[in-house]
Formats: sequence, structure tokens, C-alpha cells
Amino acid sequence: MIVPTEWLSEYVETGLSAAEIAERLTFAGLAVEGMEEDPVAGPVLEIEVTSNRPDCYGVLSIARELSAATGAPFRMPDLELDESETRAEDLCAVEVLDPDLCPRYTARVIEDVKIGPSPEWMQKRLEGAGLRPINNIVDITNYVLLEFCQPLHAFDAELLTDSRIIVRRAVDKEKMTLLDDKVLEMTSENLVIADPGGPVALAGIMGGLESEVRSATKTVLLESAQFDRVNIRRSSRALGASSDSSFRFERGVDPVGVELASRRAAKLMAELAGGRVAGGLVDVWAAEWQAPEITMRFSRLDKLMGHHYDSGDVTRILEGLGLKRTHRDAAKIVLTVPPWRPDLEREVDLIEEVARIHGYDKVAAMPSLKVALPARNELVETLRSARRVMNSLGYDEAMTDSFSDPRGAAHFHLWADAEPLALVNPTSQMHAGLRDSLLPNLLAAKKANQDAGREDITLFEAAKIYLAKGDGAHEERPMLALVDDRGFFSAKGAVEALGAGLGLAEPLAFAEATVPGLKARLSAEVSLGGGGGGREGGGRIGVVGEIASEIASAYDVESAPAVVEIDLAALMAAPKRPVRMEALPRFPGVRRDLALVVDRARSWSAIEEAARAELGDNAVGLELVNVYEGDPIPPGRKSVALSVLYRSSERTLTTAEVNSVHDEFSRRLCEKLDGEMRGV
Repeated sequence: MIVPTEWLSEYVETGLSAAEIAERLTFAGLAVEGMEEDPVAGPVLEIEVTSNRPDCYGVLSIARELSAATGAPFRMPDLELDESETRAEDLCAVEVLDPDLCPRYTARVIEDVKIGPSPEWMQKRLEGAGLRPINNIVDITNYVLLEFCQPLHAFDAELLTDSRIIVRRAVDKEKMTLLDDKVLEMTSENLVIADPGGPVALAGIMGGLESEVRSATKTVLLESAQFDRVNIRRSSRALGASSDSSFRFERGVDPVGVELASRRAAKLMAELAGGRVAGGLVDVWAAEWQAPEITMRFSRLDKLMGHHYDSGDVTRILEGLGLKRTHRDAAKIVLTVPPWRPDLEREVDLIEEVARIHGYDKVAAMPSLKVALPARNELVETLRSARRVMNSLGYDEAMTDSFSDPRGAAHFHLWADAEPLALVNPTSQMHAGLRDSLLPNLLAAKKANQDAGREDITLFEAAKIYLAKGDGAHEERPMLALVDDRGFFSAKGAVEALGAGLGLAEPLAFAEATVPGLKARLSAEVSLGGGGGGREGGGRIGVVGEIASEIASAYDVESAPAVVEIDLAALMAAPKRPVRMEALPRFPGVRRDLALVVDRARSWSAIEEAARAELGDNAVGLELVNVYEGDPIPPGRKSVALSVLYRSSERTLTTAEVNSVHDEFSRRLCEKLDGEMRGV
């Protein structure tokens, strides 16, 4: 917004220089981005207007801000009209067919005008604000537009059929020529100002060529209206037509100021064009504006700003901005909001007004801030750690609905004997109950990814399940589940990594078990190592396995993925190992492999326990490489390949030393497991 400071001085006389005015406005929140000396208008300010303050595209609002910031009195222009005995309603008629797009339309009639140049002072102000003078009538409408932020339009009343205005939607493919000679073809989405003969203006954007004010014009019909901002924006973009008027209508205008701006323009036309203003105006208003009321507590103002404000200063500031006080006591002030400030809706909005006008620079800086650390939330920390582990293993996190299809829940009835919790008014069968397992929804997510062409799907979810406990009670239990196309051992490894990542004192234990929905011999129950700390006396806290073929068919997934579901609450309650920091190894490690043929029923956990008991001081790592059954391994037996890492913290081990220790370890382990060596 470009404003000559001389124009501002008509409404508020501060005695300040242009630079001082710029500083006061900037500190009050109206940033002055530039200032220059115009050869015609004198000092001119370029003011940044924020999106919530469209009223500041009018000089009066900027003057009101300056008045509030300096304490200098604000003067409204004289709006007293000398009207003739002829009534406006006898000279014209207005019909609004679409009040949703035109909430208010007013029309005044000014007779016996004489078209000519506007006075020099008005031309200087218009030129200083960036507008080209045309003639006194058009210049007055532009002047009041800049003054009140209210677009106006002057029609030659004698060129309007029957002196009748009709505000309506355009007819599809209806055409009109604008003042800039542009021919438009409109649709029913566009609002027009028409007479019985057709459109005479594109509402809120630009007048039509056929009804413009000319040198021979004697009678002016003055339009001042409020249009729907969204419709104006869409019409302007769609038709490629814009103007200073559409710019302001798109941002919103003061519904009460519609009449005040019309009054101001009519008075100027009488003074500067010799016209006679017909009595009254035609005013079609869908619903009169009601002033909202806001209460502001002085204690709340002081608390939010960290500064004590005098209640008298607060009242002066808010009333200086145009708010009207309806009540004030020691605790609060109640005010009504002016129609040009729709951005003021809540108590905190008024607090901001007081703070910016009083000056943010007057609020003392706080040398320190009181910071309260939030209480430790073990579940949040566990979830964060679990997600970090799963992401590091290549799993993508899924977030599925808490609702599920009870029919699908029957496939994985893992954690409660009661039926799933049912919704009273489900939106569909697919959302008829609360999930008592994460697996059904994760498999549905796998199906969606499969249909989208993704392969090797690895998904996990950490969320709550809901278990019915009888008598209307229920339990919410945090769980982690995953689906993994890479197979059983990949999923099992993820569980082991999860336990390590959460710092469990003992590795998780796995035992082959029959689990509903999972393949026999490729399913296991997970329990806490050491037999303590878990639910139900250290029993099952999770399951891992590959889903059965019939379950894969039920979910229409092409492969039978491995799945895991594990109780995070049990992992939270399990004993944790102390965190120890160790330096990186100074000497290299030496790896040796070993393959044992043992009884097929012997579990890896039993083999691992026996192996760790036989390892010497320099053995620092033990891993399972693979398990093999089949020719040439005898029936009832299996081959288990192990890898052992040897390293000394004091020196580099020789090959002979490692071979001697490893051979002795292999011999003792074979004896302990009733096994035999197999070539690796």
C-alpha cells in the first residue's frame, strides 16, 4: 500500500517527520518497506499489509493505527450530506437475485453533475498513491477506494435501461465489453451487475463500456456494495480480469463501511462536480451486521506478555483502534469489535493488539526461562527404541486402523479367550470391532502393497491392541508386529535384535510350538530369557513363524510371509543390562567355523547354551550360520553350522593358538551334545 504522508495528516496530525511516522507504524506492526520523495505528492510510504489486515489497504485504517500508536487524535472525514428533496428510490431500483454472492448493495443518485478535471490536491494524492487521474467523478470513486478501502463504481444513470439495477449470475456464454475494451464471455459462475437490457458491469471487478461516465454525463448512479470474496477471486482468475477493486473485494471489505464510503463519495461529487445528491439511498442488505463482543482479562494480558499494563492505557489503545467499550471493572474489559476488523475473534487477539501498539520493545527481556523437563515416559521411550531397531533392519513402519474385521481376528486369536470388542454402530463389517491383534491389518497392508507392484515387503507396526476381559472391562496392550517376506529366520533375527536393542539382560528365548494361523515346525513362542519378568510367570510374550497356506489364501497374498507379534509391555518390564562402554578392539579377530551333526530335536537355544559354556576367554562371539537336513545327513539328525570369533585384548593371536583352542572346543562340544563333526 502506497500512502503519501500528507494524506495521512488530514486524519491524524502527529507533528512527526515522515521517517518518524514510518518508525512508529513499523513498531506497531505495519512494516514500512520503503520511503521516497515523490515530486508531486511529497514523502510517500510503501507499507506491507499482512493478509489478516485488508482494511489497511485504506488510508483511514492506517491513520487510525498511527493515532493509536502516537496518541494523536483521529479525525474521520466530514460525512454530512446536503440532500435534495428528490428521493433515490424514486430515481432507481435495485434487485439482488443472488444475496449469497452480494450480501449488500447500495445505490445513490447524484443529479446535475458537471464532468471535468478533479482539483489539484486530489490529483496529487492519487498520483502519489500510484493512480492516474481521469475526471472528477472517476477520480472521486478511486479516491474513496483508497481512503475507505471500499471499491465504488459510477454509472451514467441515463444509460441504464429503466434506471434499474439487477445483481445476478451471468447466463452461460453471455458477453459484455469492459472499460478496458476487453470482451468477455461469461458463465453462470460469474456475478454481473445488469439492467433489463443486459450486463453493465462485471461485479466487483470492472464496469462495462456501455454505461461508463462520459463528458456528457449529467446523472450518476453510485454503486457501493459487498461481494463474496471467493466468487470475485474465481471470476477474476477465470476471466483474466483484475483491478484495484477486485484486489480489495478478494480480501474482504467492511460491510458497514459500504454506506459510509458511498456517503463520502456523494458529498465529494456535490462539492467537486456541482451535483445534487438525491435523498436517502437504495440499500439491499441480506442481513445487518452484528458486532461481536470479546472479554479480555487484565491478568491474562499480564501473564501472557510477562509485563504489567495499566488498565487505563489498555482501554485507550483498544478504543483508539475503533473497539467500543461496553463494560470495564478491575478484572476485565468487554468490547465490541468494529466491522473493519474481522481478524479480532478471541481474547488473545486483543492481547496482541495491546502489546503491539504499546510496544513489544517495552516488554522487559527475561534473563532466564523456567524449563520443566517432561516426566520420563517408559512406553514412549520403548516405542522410540523399537522403531529405531526395526528401521535399522530395513522394515517400513505401517499405521493401520484400530478397527478390524472380527472375522479376520479369528485367524490370530493369540492373546485373549474372549471375543474381540464389537462396536455398537460400525460403519462397515471391515470396521466392526477393535483389533485384538495387529497381524490382520498388517497382512491387509501387505496385500495393498502387493497389488501396487511391490515385492519383498517388510512392514512393522507398534501400537495398541484391545482385549476384552469380561463384565465390560477391557485391556489396552502395546504390541509390536511385523510381516517379512524374507522368511522365518529373518523374522526371528528381528526379534533377537529387538531384545538387544531394548537392552534386555538376557537374550529372548524361542521354543517350537503350535501357534494358531502359523505353519507347524516353522512357528515358535517367544519368552523372556532367564524365565522371569514377563506376563504370567515368564510365559509366552510373543510368537514368530510363517503363516499357514490357508491364511495366505484368505488374505489373498501371493507368498506366505513370516510374522511376529510380541508384547512390548513385557519387554518394558523385563530386567535390563547395565549400559557399558568399551573401547574398540585394538587387535584383529580370527573367525573359525564348525559344523556339528546332532539330534534333530535339539533346539538352537540348547546348542547355544552348551557352546557358550565351553568357550574360552578369547572367544568373543558365537553365531548360527545355517541348519541343514537331508542327504547325506541321517534321518532324525541335522547339521548345525556355527561361527566362533576369537580375539585377545592384549595381543594378536597366532594361527596355531586359535587352531588349538578351536579344535579343543569342537571336541568338547561334540561330546556334550552327542554329536559328530562334519566338514565345513
